[in-house]
Amino acid sequence: MATAQDLISVAAAEVGYSRWSDPLPGTKYGRWYEANVDRCNTNYDYGASGVPYCAMFASWCLWMAGIVAAGFPTAYCPAAHNHQTLKARDLRAGDLVLFDWELDGTDDHVGIVTGNTGSAITTIEGNTNNGQVARRTRQYSTICGGIRPNYDAKPSSNPTEVLQVELLKVDGWWGPATTMRSQLVLGTTPDGYISGQDRTDLQAINNGGLQTNTWMTGKGGSDLVRAIQELVHADADRLYGTKSCRAHQGFLGTPQDGCISGPSTMVRAWQTWLNKQAA
Repeated sequence: MATAQDLISVAAAEVGYSRWSDPLPGTKYGRWYEANVDRCNTNYDYGASGVPYCAMFASWCLWMAGIVAAGFPTAYCPAAHNHQTLKARDLRAGDLVLFDWELDGTDDHVGIVTGNTGSAITTIEGNTNNGQVARRTRQYSTICGGIRPNYDAKPSSNPTEVLQVELLKVDGWWGPATTMRSQLVLGTTPDGYISGQDRTDLQAINNGGLQTNTWMTGKGGSDLVRAIQELVHADADRLYGTKSCRAHQGFLGTPQDGCISGPSTMVRAWQTWLNKQAA
């Protein structure tokens, strides 16, 4: 069984992360939440830049440690309010603590408790100190309540294992969930983004099936694109253009027109293929 120290160790390893130095849009915790919890190909409201991420950070830490907690995962602190059972004096290392800055009964922030002095608590929090993961000391007066994770529960699966066995929705839209599954299956970094693509190439092949919240223009190409090109025997130049699209379609047995509509027969076939690899 996972322990409170397991959760704290996961959180502690993230101290120093800053949303401002993250090379990709949004935060690593928002991108994770979008791909693993929200799993919606038609919007990218959690993985976008500027989104508060304290609750998604706590959710990510719980997931990584394989720990169950009432009200989590969530991206919205007030959604966990009714699961609070602890007062400030009851909090101990490994608990989740919610804060109410305005003292209006609405939860504004969440952290992971690392200690309790009797008048204040120490924490590790996401989205604090100007967008960082940092250690903080908080007075009792700011605390709305706390939640103790179920450390007696059977540990949840590692998130990578969950993604590898859960079925991807076969809907014909290539969004963050399809990108993340592709990265996991083909062994590239699972961040939910296909970066470094040529704008002209994407305009030529995308007839609505490639969601712009996962396909990004820029320079340098993509490790995932290279892995796909190697799989389908296309030139491995890291740029997904018409030739790569046709080779990909040929690999999947769909019409080789070099165009990805929305929804796409080719994307459906790719999603089905990815699900078979995870079976």
